[in-house]
This record gives sequence, structure tokens and C-alpha cells, in this order.
Amino acid sequence: LARPEDTPSALQILLGSRYRLGLADIAPVTTFMSRFMDKYRDEYLPMTLIEGLEYLDEVDGLRDDAALRYRHFLATYRLLLAETQGTSLVETARLILDHTKAWADVEALPQVARLTARLNLYRFLDLAEEWSPLRGRSSLPAFLDYLDAMQEEPAEELDAARLSGEDAVSLVTIHRAKGLEWEAVAIPAVTKGSFPGTSQMFPDPESQPSVLPVQFRVDERYRDLPSDPEDRKDYFRVENAIQEWRVAYVAATRAKSHLMVSGAYWYGHPETNQQPKQPSELFDLVRDHPASIDTGFASVPPRPEILRHEGEVSTPDPVFDDGWLDALAAELAEKGHASTTAQRLGVEEAHEKEVAMWSDRLFRLPEDVGAPPEPDGRAVSVTGLVTYAGCPKQFYWSEVDRLPRRRNEAAVIGTEIHRRIELAQKGNVAFEEITRQVYDVPDGDASPGAFQTFQSSRFSEAKAKRVEAPFTLRMSRALDVRGRIDAIYAEDGNWEVVDFKSGRPSSDPARLVQLEAYAVACHEVDFEIGPCESLKVTFAYLGGGLHEETYDVDEDWLAGARDHLDQLGNGILEEKFEPTTSQRCHRCDFLQFCAAGQRFVSDP
Repeated sequence: LARPEDTPSALQILLGSRYRLGLADIAPVTTFMSRFMDKYRDEYLPMTLIEGLEYLDEVDGLRDDAALRYRHFLATYRLLLAETQGTSLVETARLILDHTKAWADVEALPQVARLTARLNLYRFLDLAEEWSPLRGRSSLPAFLDYLDAMQEEPAEELDAARLSGEDAVSLVTIHRAKGLEWEAVAIPAVTKGSFPGTSQMFPDPESQPSVLPVQFRVDERYRDLPSDPEDRKDYFRVENAIQEWRVAYVAATRAKSHLMVSGAYWYGHPETNQQPKQPSELFDLVRDHPASIDTGFASVPPRPEILRHEGEVSTPDPVFDDGWLDALAAELAEKGHASTTAQRLGVEEAHEKEVAMWSDRLFRLPEDVGAPPEPDGRAVSVTGLVTYAGCPKQFYWSEVDRLPRRRNEAAVIGTEIHRRIELAQKGNVAFEEITRQVYDVPDGDASPGAFQTFQSSRFSEAKAKRVEAPFTLRMSRALDVRGRIDAIYAEDGNWEVVDFKSGRPSSDPARLVQLEAYAVACHEVDFEIGPCESLKVTFAYLGGGLHEETYDVDEDWLAGARDHLDQLGNGILEEKFEPTTSQRCHRCDFLQFCAAGQRFVSDP
């Protein structure tokens, strides 16, 4: 759904039990696709398998039964495309499992394989439900990118669980057991205060700084919290009890025929509890059931200082008469006991070789390399400087204590247009024109024909010396400013730095920080295109026709730019992040967290 070009995944579904197609059924489609691309290679991008199935009526040599299954696959694909619009990740996953009849395939597996598959599917659904990106809303493409990253760097979230064979005991947490069933299930530690559990610390946003305050939450939870502290504790006790009994319900309903609950008087690590544990309400509920068999209670033993296995017996060993554990204890108590045993057994030489090898492994410690070097200083992007100049608080939430941001479709289009300009300047063929049919593009941010505007401008006629030129500018107090200049036009020492904007002209004064940074970089960074004797810096707005905003950079302009950049950099290093209200507030992603911005927007 998110990657229609992923032909191997599509083949895996088509060749699976749902559609039961074979390689002989795939071959006619791929043959048609190959011939189609040979004919229209210069006009179309490579055809995907999903696109190839749209031409089934033109495919030769395809069995009627295979064509029917292909059409059923296409119908399901289109249905899922429609039904998953706007749904959450976990609902999308559930819809796919339902429509592809995956649960039926799972139920057809042998018992252990079935339990393993169900366990891992539920774990995957839990991951989809809990995952949230750092920026923007959760989406299927972003989730797939996250899974790809997890595969490159293996993480616990993607570890597949494997249940053992028929005669083994499966040891799983209650949360991982959701959706699974066994003939017999044993639940230990069903004691008062343990299961169902009680909590001494509640997620009270009024008293716990780690809990997000109510006014900042996007869900409806805790909207009706009582104002009295004691009433709030009662509220959270009820909430905790409800959640614990939900977990208890899951645990008690995993057994098909036999459910066993047990408990012990003494628990605790490293020190045992002061008073013996008593049965919990769940234990009493199970014990009092008419079908239950009560095996009784053991007498309360004395309280142990620590909990440990007493009198552990060593496994019999052909070399050590009293077992290897006692032999190890003897060596620790009397050094040389192992050597004496080796001499007695006539394996002294082999013993010495093993000791030397393990000594080399265990005691050859690496040299002390010391602490890693401290970084030279902080780094900030030119975009970050522009944001700080507009509103330090917005910079704080964008770069320091990052909060999620909405997806900006206009910025996406701007990135594409910059990429096309870069390709054009490098002599490559640009992509097709981006139009206003692009989904959900806000009015005014960018316009159709932005790239056409560039092509008809003086900037397209001339060849830029540098395109997307990266630089790092060292400011005062060890602050690095990093950025990329869209284009540098240079001839006989006369430079013009151009920053292309896909939208219309802006009156935001903070925008000039970008040109200031570029101007200073041109005088302090070697771009390897000769000396800069004179400099102009230009904003080229491509939205709604070409609009140029150009500044001649003389010594006074350059000195003022440098002072302004130093002032901004010092503010960042000194952590001055007070909000600055302006028209930016109306489109700020963090307005709901900013009281000053809310007051500014609400004022007539």
C-alpha cells in the first residue's frame, strides 16, 4: 500500500496460500511488462507489478483461473487503499490481516507454530499501536522506514518470539500472551498487592513532573481530574484497579481446560518482605469457583533473610568425584587444587595449556584510551538561525527540546523544486513539472510553474559555479553555523549568491538572516572558485512569477551581518528562549504550547 514498487512483497502475497498462483502464472505478466517497457522506455518510468496487473486484458497466455485471482487481488488492493485512508497504523494492520485472510492461515498451522505466529502478530500490532515518530503524525511510509532502520540495527522490538515444542513449557508475560491459548496455564505469585497489583505512585500530572500536564495532552484522559489531592489519589486507585483487573482477565482466560494459581508467603530481593503474603482477590475468586480444586495452604515458614536455593547438588561428572561445582569451590578455597587433580589424572600439560589460553583471554585488558574528546562547540543550521531570529521559543521547540511538527506539503514541494534546479544546473534532465494537483498543498505557499519560472529567468541561462554548496561557518564562542547555498554565480571576481524560494515574496524580517549567513560564508569559507571581490545576495521568489530581492554587500553591510549573527549565536549559547510574537504565530506548529502566541492570535 505504501510502496507499490515493492514487487517482491507483491509476489510473496500472490504466490501464497490466499491466491495460490505459480511462477507459470507470473511469467505472462512479467513478459508483457518487459515488452511494454521496451516500447515505451523513453516515455514512462519502469513499470511495477501492480501497474502491470492493470493491463490484464492485454496479457497473452494467461489462464482464466489465474486472471480471476489477479482481479480478486486488485480488487482487494483497491479496497484497502480506500479503507486505510485516515486510519491509524494498528487499524491499517488489522484491516490487511482481515482482508488477506491471514488469521485463517495462522489457524491452519500446527499448534506450536500457530501459537508462535499469533504471539508475533500480536506483538507487531502492539508495536504499531505504540509507535510515534519524533516529528509529524504517524503514517504507514514513516513506520516502514522505522522498521527498515530497526532491521539495519537489530532492536528488541523486532525480535521474533519462538515457542518451544509440544513437551516444553512456554514462559511468557501476560501482555505477550494476549490472543494465545494453552491447554493448561499456571499463574504464580497471585498474592495480595502483587497480582492484581497496587501502586504507591500514581501518574498524577499535578505532582509528578514526568507526567505531561493535562492542558498539553491531545487525548481526553485526565480531563476530569478532581482538584483535591486526596480525591485524585482515589481516582487513580480506581483507574489502577481497573487496569490490573483487565490484565487479570487476560491471564485467567488463556487456559482451555486447566488453570492453576499459586502463591508464596515470602518474596523480595535482596531482602524478603517483612510480613508473609496473603492470597489476593483473584486467588480467592478462582478458589471459590464451583469447578475449582483447593489443594490447601502450607504452614507459614520462618521469614528467610534472603531467598536462595539451599543444598544445590552438583551434576555428576566423570572427572570430579564430587561434581564440578564442588571442584570449583575447592579451587577457590585452596589454590592449586585443580593442578593437583590434573597431575593425578595425567593431563597436566593439557591443563596448563588451557589455563594459559583462558588467562590470556580474561586478563589481557585493553589500554586505557581515556574519555572521548569533548566536541569543539555547538552547531546550528542556517534555518535554525532564521527560526531563532523570528522566535527563540520556536527554535527551542524545534532544535533543543523537540516537539512533533506537522507535515508541511509546501516545504516538500520546495525541496523538489530545489532538486530540479540543482539537476538543471548540473546538466541533467529535470523531473516532470510539479502541479497543484499534489495532495493537500496550502494556497499561497508555492505556485504551479515555479520551475518554469526558473527556466525562463536569467538564472537558468547562466551556469552557476557552485550548486547546493555546503559550508560550515565558525562564529564566536565556538558556535558552528552549517548550511547550503542554492547557487553561486561568479565571473571575474564578481559573485552573486542566490537562494531560490518556491513561494511568493515574504516580509518577515528574520528571512534576511539567511542572506547574512551566506554573505559572511562567501568571505570566510573557501569555495574554490577564486577570490570574491564584489558580492550580491539575492532571494529569487519563483511563486506567481519571478520576483528578485537583491542586496549589495559592502563592508558596512558585511560587518552588520556578522554582528547580527554573533548576537543570535550568543543568545542560543546563553539559552535565551523567550517567545517573540509576530504573524509567525498564526502558522506555528507549537501554538498550543505557547501562552504568548495564543494571546497574540486571539487579540483582534
